Amino acid sequence: MTDLATDPSVRKPPSADRSRESRLPFLLGLIAFLHFDVLGEVYVVELILSGIIINEMIRRRKDGRGTRRAAFVKYIPKWSPMILYAIIVVQLFRSPELLPAAKGFLLYAFFLINVSGLVILLRDDERKARQLVYGFICSVPLSFVVQPNAYMLGDPWKFAFALPAMLLVATLCWKASRMWMASLALAGVGFISMILNARSTGGICIAAALVVLMYGAESVTLRAYAKTVLTPALLIVAVSGYMVYAHLANSGQLGIEMQWKYNTQSEGDLGVLAGGRPEVFYTSAALIHDPLIGYGYKPELTDDLSQSARDSMLDLGYRSLALRSPHPGVDLPTHSYIFGAWVMFGLAGLVFWLGIMKHLARNLQTVVRSRRGSMPLCVLLAGLTSWNVFFSPFGSTSRMLAAMAIVVIGISAARAEGEEKNDHYF
Repeated sequence: MTDLATDPSVRKPPSADRSRESRLPFLLGLIAFLHFDVLGEVYVVELILSGIIINEMIRRRKDGRGTRRAAFVKYIPKWSPMILYAIIVVQLFRSPELLPAAKGFLLYAFFLINVSGLVILLRDDERKARQLVYGFICSVPLSFVVQPNAYMLGDPWKFAFALPAMLLVATLCWKASRMWMASLALAGVGFISMILNARSTGGICIAAALVVLMYGAESVTLRAYAKTVLTPALLIVAVSGYMVYAHLANSGQLGIEMQWKYNTQSEGDLGVLAGGRPEVFYTSAALIHDPLIGYGYKPELTDDLSQSARDSMLDLGYRSLALRSPHPGVDLPTHSYIFGAWVMFGLAGLVFWLGIMKHLARNLQTVVRSRRGSMPLCVLLAGLTSWNVFFSPFGSTSRMLAAMAIVVIGISAARAEGEEKNDHYF
């Protein structure tokens, strides 16, 4: 008698396949921090997603359906892979060395692989997208235990726990019965982050809470109240809070280190707007010198660029920053996705990130207009990604976070558009 457990003619129940498929996104999110160094940081999850893409290509060829070359078009522009050709051309033009070209190529190749692999893995399934986010939430504190870096050890909340806490609240609010409750929860985590010195992430969380309330609240009166009363009130509170912080820091009541840091960053004509991001002086000097072609992957700071940046600091009154400027020969400081890509790969890098942001904004608009349950998470992910594009360096786990944000928001937008079409049909 044939054993049903080993009989190949007996198929496993569909529920078992669905359970296995739902676990894989969670597991991939969970190991998002695992990496090794080969031509830069290579993450295990990126290799797995590469295998998923290859398997999909083989499967579709066997089925006679060919490969979908632009499966990610609704998530990022279809011309996005052109950045890989631009990287090679710029690198060959600037330097014939193979190693920098390979590192720059792999940095963006793995990002595109992450987007494409997640599109194939999740297949427009919001439940799978939610499992991926839950896995990523667990991976950040896990990395603090298994593979911590100096930033995490120096400020655990800011660099290890603030992000997963925000994502957890936003994801749990996916099925919130009232959007104002989700907004209140996000604002609470944002204020906690602000108190614990994670000002940027806390501000993003509070801004996301406000957007959710303004456009997602069930009550028309509440939405109007959020736009006309709550938004100006929060702006006043933010400005007042900064003024209080500036007074306390300047007077030394927050400690000598904070006093020195604040005085250094605020001594110039533009205050902390430029003093808090001194990389802008080096980026501006590089772009003024060559805004078109770029300097290649992680270019060195030259004497001319260093002197130009110092002159700009001195002209604007940032004397302390000018005296502490890095010496020529180190990597040219760039502190954002978009300006880093612009400096390294010229206009191709700038256009690449502008195209990504355009797609992200369009998909987010669809989600917000539909007021889907995923709105709190999508708004928060969009806020985090937008901040990183303009104010954070690109690399390491940010590749996965950016890809996850793009795909999760894209899936929610696709589901919203599908439901709108069905409504019109009926």
